[in-house]
Amino acid sequence: MKRAISLFIKYPFYANIILVIILGVGLFSFSSMNRSFFPDITEKFINISVFYPGASPKEMEEGITVRIEEALRGIAGIKEINSTSYENFSSVQIEITGEYDIDETLMEVKNAVDGIPLFPVDAEKPIVNKQRSISRAMFMALTGDVDLLTLKQYANEIEYDLYNSGIMSQISFSGFPDLEISVEISEENLRRYQLTLDEVARAIAQNNLDISGGQIRSDEEELLIRSRYRTVKPEEIEQIIIRGNPDGSYLRISDVGSVAMQFADVNPTGMREVQLRLKPLAYFLGFTQASLTSQVRQGFFGAQAQRLQHQKDELRVWVRYPKSDRINIGQLESMRINTPAGSYPLSELATYTIKRGPVNIKHYNGSQEIRVDANVVSYETPIVPIQEKIETEIVPRLLERYPGIDVAYLGQKKDSDETMAQIKKYFFPAFLLMFLIIILHFKSLSQGAIIVAMIPLAWLGAVWGHGVEGVPVSLLSIWGMLALSGVIINDAVVFLSKYNSLLVEGKKVKDAVFEAGQARFRAIVLTTITTSVGLYPIILEKSFQAQFLIPMAIALAYGVFVGTGFILIFFPVLIMVLNDAKRYAAYVYNRINLWIMQGDHHQEIAPETIKNLSSMPSRESVEIAIIHSKRTID
Repeated sequence: MKRAISLFIKYPFYANIILVIILGVGLFSFSSMNRSFFPDITEKFINISVFYPGASPKEMEEGITVRIEEALRGIAGIKEINSTSYENFSSVQIEITGEYDIDETLMEVKNAVDGIPLFPVDAEKPIVNKQRSISRAMFMALTGDVDLLTLKQYANEIEYDLYNSGIMSQISFSGFPDLEISVEISEENLRRYQLTLDEVARAIAQNNLDISGGQIRSDEEELLIRSRYRTVKPEEIEQIIIRGNPDGSYLRISDVGSVAMQFADVNPTGMREVQLRLKPLAYFLGFTQASLTSQVRQGFFGAQAQRLQHQKDELRVWVRYPKSDRINIGQLESMRINTPAGSYPLSELATYTIKRGPVNIKHYNGSQEIRVDANVVSYETPIVPIQEKIETEIVPRLLERYPGIDVAYLGQKKDSDETMAQIKKYFFPAFLLMFLIIILHFKSLSQGAIIVAMIPLAWLGAVWGHGVEGVPVSLLSIWGMLALSGVIINDAVVFLSKYNSLLVEGKKVKDAVFEAGQARFRAIVLTTITTSVGLYPIILEKSFQAQFLIPMAIALAYGVFVGTGFILIFFPVLIMVLNDAKRYAAYVYNRINLWIMQGDHHQEIAPETIKNLSSMPSRESVEIAIIHSKRTID
């Protein structure tokens, strides 16, 4: 090492070349390194989704969601389960504890879901995946005086260009309902041509296909036999033949109805339900609740004939009544239900009642929940008083009125409770370890105590800073205050170390305190100014993203500023107070020893010993640095 240093001193050109290389490599690395607006979050969510066309939220809950939740019981590593049963769709989200690898938990969840034997027949296969952590680069909104399908085509073109740029790896759309192909046939035409919707759906499923018929192979060539009739074009689907007529003509879909590619109808919230109940005649004709409702469902929801992949979209082909035949109760009552004995109006086979049904049904850890979400008017609004009012006034009245309910606090309350539990679990052992290192370094419990006494004083400055800036103390402030602890202890350790070294050099206690303050004043003040001034641009920032950092910045900036003032002004006083306390403690201890010695009449005490034990010890004699230096000399 000495040879290398002497070489650089002798030939500074080499040092400059190395410096330029380091700077160049650093700049290149910075320009090519991966960057994200927010740090990557550890993957901790697993999602399960099931599509069940035509099912109500209640059917989704009982037939899909509850069975999934039951299958997940007993899987290790699951922290909580949230589920929502919508119309046609069930979504289950699992949050893991992090104790086990998420891929192992994912495999266990998949095995448990695949092992469920009793899903409804029309329910599609569950999709199980882990929610990946992504960083969004940008949002783009498309608007224009065109229909939604045209907007989607433009969006597809933009997506294609972005992928070809080689920069974007993931692009997702929102705002578009799923595309579908709707084959619409009126009740009048069905009766005119003696058709059922089920017949039309079968005709589409059996004819709109690409089928391989084998191959013809000879020595000269090989020919593949194919039937290529699969299409997603509405005008071509309209030409599908439903049946042949006795006169040699064909009955095509275009003869009885229309085909259109469209976006799926969006169900309004808070819908009312028409709940059907079979009459005795229906049972006499052999109907069950399921078989009769199935025919109603075909007309008003649709019979799924096919699922076709077209570019990146999966298109479902539905056969149903046209929208004009699905707009009032009268059309439902007059709908013809087919039986082997002929067709009957629905009103002769079933009665109905109209009730308001749930839009969705939510579960929390397997139990039905009603979740009350609330957002504060401003991020500056203090949360704690609101939480206290809910816990002390609102919830007790609810429990008194409905004694069987359970109340769980989620959101910010849950996150803060979990974080505080983690702080208690890890900060206090870390604090004790830090305190142990300090007292081992100074070989003094009392000096370690006055150093850590600076921490709550600095925290007080952090709280004052929140008041000055008009920002409430939050969980993010706590993180800033934890970081503040290390900074303040560092300044106090530097001050006390200088004080002890001056004592060893022979300085008096008062002189050592004064000179230690002088020696460390510039370093401590400069550290404080650079830290506080460097953090203040964050405190003044008004962007949404900065709001997460401002409480931490305030805690650190004001805590360092005020804490430094305490160290420069009150820490020397604490050192002197501690010195006085040790002197008086030593004096009392010596007087007690002298009294014990004087009680022993067989022991002769030297006058000098009596004088030493009777007098107040000097300030320097009780300082641990002096004591250890004498022991070292001895």
